[in-house]
Amino acid sequence: MLIHTKTYNKKPYTARIWRCQDHYEHWHSDVEIYICLQGLFCIKLEGVEYHLRAEDVLLVASNESHEIFCDDPNAVTIIIAFGYAF
Repeated sequence: MLIHTKTYNKKPYTARIWRCQDHYEHWHSDVEIYICLQGLFCIKLEGVEYHLRAEDVLLVASNESHEIFCDDPNAVTIIIAFGYAF
């Protein structure tokens, strides 16, 4: 569930606070930074699982395959996405 999103005018990035939900495997040209605020969730990145908890940070590079698994209904993360041209 998306809690809040903000796209800054004329800026090549978006920032959003997201209540974690399972999200199918996908990839895109944006670079994403995940910052876990609370709870625990898992990101499978190029086939390797990373378990994030509060204050952990993970960078997903452009075109890297990733999938999100959330067993913790209280998990919240900030996602900052940078357009590839940035």
